[in-house]
Amino acid sequence: MKEKYADFLKQLALKPGQVELRGYQVEMAERVLRNGNSLVIMPTALGKTYVAAFVIAKFLKEERSSLGKKKKILFLTPTKPLALQQSQRLREWLEFEGTRINWGKEEATEVMVLSGETEPALRERLWANPILEIVCATPQTVEYDLLAGRVSMEAFRLVVFDEVHRAVKEHSYAFLAKEAAKQHAFILGLTASPSSKREVIQEICTNLNIANIEVRDENDKDVQGYAKPVKLDWIFVELPKAFMDIKSVLEELLKDALAELLELEVVDSTDLKRHKRALLDARRKALELSTMRPEGYRALSVQARAMNVSHALDLLETEGIHALWGFMQEMGKRKQKSKAVKGLLQDFRWKLIGIKCEELRKQGVEHPKFRRLKGVVSDAVQEGKSVIVFAHYRNTVTKIVEELNQFAGVKAKAFVGKSKEGMNQKKQAQVLQEFKSKSFNVLVATSVAEEGIDVPSVDLVVFFEAVPSEIRAIQRRGRTGRVREGNTIVLITRKSKDEAFFWISKQREKKMRSTLHELRKELKSIGNKEQIGVEEQEELIVGNQKNILDF
Repeated sequence: MKEKYADFLKQLALKPGQVELRGYQVEMAERVLRNGNSLVIMPTALGKTYVAAFVIAKFLKEERSSLGKKKKILFLTPTKPLALQQSQRLREWLEFEGTRINWGKEEATEVMVLSGETEPALRERLWANPILEIVCATPQTVEYDLLAGRVSMEAFRLVVFDEVHRAVKEHSYAFLAKEAAKQHAFILGLTASPSSKREVIQEICTNLNIANIEVRDENDKDVQGYAKPVKLDWIFVELPKAFMDIKSVLEELLKDALAELLELEVVDSTDLKRHKRALLDARRKALELSTMRPEGYRALSVQARAMNVSHALDLLETEGIHALWGFMQEMGKRKQKSKAVKGLLQDFRWKLIGIKCEELRKQGVEHPKFRRLKGVVSDAVQEGKSVIVFAHYRNTVTKIVEELNQFAGVKAKAFVGKSKEGMNQKKQAQVLQEFKSKSFNVLVATSVAEEGIDVPSVDLVVFFEAVPSEIRAIQRRGRTGRVREGNTIVLITRKSKDEAFFWISKQREKKMRSTLHELRKELKSIGNKEQIGVEEQEELIVGNQKNILDF
């Protein structure tokens, strides 16, 4: 393979023997360099970062031989841990002289990570330091320094956006992409899953001034030899009678609230099957009503009460008694209680639910998901497998860790974000290092482990509850099947939000793939023409770039 790509590789500042060469990655990098600003879409583990490294290596070599003012390369990541990870990879893969210069407590090298933890004055000096060739940074830090005048986008020849699906709306990625495009920097976006919505993909392309899109998945012939299969299973559970009794009371509370909102003309039905969408719409209507009639304030209060009941219902169905009881306790302890909360706390039915939850907790009754989870994880651990369990709420993570650690051979630890009483980055890094070194075998995590950190590959990923986002589902599944065949299991409560979310995410993922294939056909059919249709042309191929979007 080296012989096939010998001429191209000579143009790159790569360390010999440090990078595994895969033909599809090299070919994608060649097309990126040939066609201009690009979006690279590949599932986790197929090597998006390698493609970026080849592109960076080409620009590094060109900048070093340039007689003009040297420009830097900016590698943006959503989090500092990921920035540290990517900087380490670049140091391992790319050729550098190993130059160092002391800046007081800091030491500058050709590749550095800049974040909010670095003092602004020092960042300003480092931005201007000619030794520094590649900066890995979080977008908020760069945006802050850009607005403060510590650095200009003119300083960068290439800007890489990792997890580029974030480059929409008001996110810092969107701002920085637009600024980079203004300065004609070369832009490269990386993601495993852009979106199922055509308009979102187009927004990303517009913000990044994209001229070329590269897509690979497990079905492509040149990828199949490298992609490891990931088996997807789902386990359905039924709510026990004790749960159904509580559910009936919550549904009665919810129905009463919907009836009041119907009377106030902010909903048009008391149908529980469609209550979530109706309640979200009811808030908008209630806000409009409050500007004209006093009934609007009552409608807002009733809507808030209904949302609390709806949330309680979701917790019961998808998380269990521990989660519902915890929510009720937290609500009762609030120092400042709204009228909606006070009304709910005073309702005898709400009090009855609290008493029933306390009884069930003492009896050790829990959601049937826990029993199935214990069986699945215990079996996997006995086979010597490593596991990640994803759960939405922190108290559910805590509960899962407690339950799993009761089994022989299972060593579980929590991994959560840093807000409130969470884990700081140092503690997160410590836990991940322990997981990599096999000090424990089950990582129980919130969404913080879905992207933006270096979570090692595992044999089994378990979703304690389904997620509606195709992006999150793909990110979670991507934690397995990196080096060998993997397995993903989704735990689903029948006739609940779980079941709806599971099918929604599958439909959205299917739609995302079909949307990308539709764009492929459309864009290939135009050949070298500049027209896709005036509106789409403006969104997908900005400016005067005439390259077709090459899938």
